[in-house]
Amino acid sequence: RAEYRDRLASLMRNQLVGRVQEAVLHTRRTLAARTGRTPTHEEWAEAVGRAFSARDADDRALAERSLRWTTLYEDKLRADGALAPDGRV
Repeated sequence: RAEYRDRLASLMRNQLVGRVQEAVLHTRRTLAARTGRTPTHEEWAEAVGRAFSARDADDRALAERSLRWTTLYEDKLRADGALAPDGRV
């Protein structure tokens, strides 16, 4: 768990993520800053949908996959105790 968390932190620190994936995460950070809490999956999905509405189909599909995968891995990390209940990557 610690190794995975360190690897994830390194990737995020070095921004070794694609532009679409980073935009999906940025959308949630912006929404969290505006609401003062971690947004629900539904709120995040709606915000991503709005943010990507003018993009091409490939970007929209990648954004949806990124949101789904991020949520899945965060749920797994929470279950393993590697991420706080209200934590996010």
